[in-house]
Amino acid sequence: MRNLKKPLAVLCIFLCLIMLIPARGKCDVGLVATYPHAFQYDVPPGTFINGSDLYLKLKNTGDVPLLVNITTYPPFGVIVYLSVEQVIINPGKEVIIRFSINITENAIPGSYSFDITALPIGAIVSGGGVSAIALPAYAVPIKLNIVGEACLLTVTVIDPVGNPILDVVIQLYYVVDDELNQITEQKGILKQRVIPGTYHIIVRREGKVLNQTRIEVHNDTDLKIVVVLVYFTEVSAGYLEDEHKITVTFYFINNYRTLEDASIVWERTVDGQPADSGHIATWAQLPVGRYGPFTITIDAKYGLNRIILKFTVGAMLMSKVTAVVNVPKPEEKTFPLWAVLFIIAVIASSVTLGLLVWKKIRILKQTNRRKQKSPGRVKTARRRKKRSSSLRYYS
Repeated sequence: MRNLKKPLAVLCIFLCLIMLIPARGKCDVGLVATYPHAFQYDVPPGTFINGSDLYLKLKNTGDVPLLVNITTYPPFGVIVYLSVEQVIINPGKEVIIRFSINITENAIPGSYSFDITALPIGAIVSGGGVSAIALPAYAVPIKLNIVGEACLLTVTVIDPVGNPILDVVIQLYYVVDDELNQITEQKGILKQRVIPGTYHIIVRREGKVLNQTRIEVHNDTDLKIVVVLVYFTEVSAGYLEDEHKITVTFYFINNYRTLEDASIVWERTVDGQPADSGHIATWAQLPVGRYGPFTITIDAKYGLNRIILKFTVGAMLMSKVTAVVNVPKPEEKTFPLWAVLFIIAVIASSVTLGLLVWKKIRILKQTNRRKQKSPGRVKTARRRKKRSSSLRYYS
């Protein structure tokens, strides 16, 4: 026993010395959130909820000041007013965050749940600096049952064949005084309860706007928006007058997916009547990409030529575009006025000359006939002429 007493005495002295050593200071961080009751309301649009019991109490249970953010994300048409959005709470102190809720006339009837959240983001250390901390957020649940008339709006984006395009983002906006107020955005197919009114829908894919549509909703509406992801581009057409040919040049883009049994054909009408058609290209599989340029050359036909380019998958038409070329008929040559007058003058002169010649011939014929009928008179006239010439000579 004597041998055991001595070690026990030494151990007791050692423990006493440890207890006498001052403990190292440490930093305690803590936050407690309380609220008076559950916040749950059944109200119509146009209601403003306010009162002394709408608050959130925060208490700092640690030994350093805390920096706390207050946030909330209510549904469309509901506005939450906070007394502060950021607060510093000293150790052992409490702060009260008051709020009020405005259910506007644009609020959509339905049941909604959202939170008012207090999130500690840092501890304020000596010198005024902020040290990041990891504490859970404290959420105060708010439940609203907005009563009134509402419609179910369903928006589906489809390709020209009718297949849904599920990798698009559909954004829904409520139009107020021609300004867009976003309600929601959903991927693939949008389903949303809305109040009667004007809505604007934007369809995006990979950040690009594919379609914008504005509609009036007065009852349950099922809207299908057709989006063309395979299309012709840079289409140009012209008439080669010297060769009497028509050329059409274009590119083709597939932004959809790999397509099987795809082909491009052309058809032509002239002045609205079917004329001819032809084949351009065929793919067993057409991956996503840009293709071309393609050029076709066809015989020109006089009139308004409409060349319709068609892209098909199997027997289904996916996209088409029309190129228009007007081929004028050759102009009929007309004589100028001076040429017409010249021809008339020549004809008139020819007729006049012909008449004169005919008249002269007629006179000569008449003279010859007289001579043939009275030869004695002719001889007498000759003797008289000869005698008259002799008398003039002797005189």
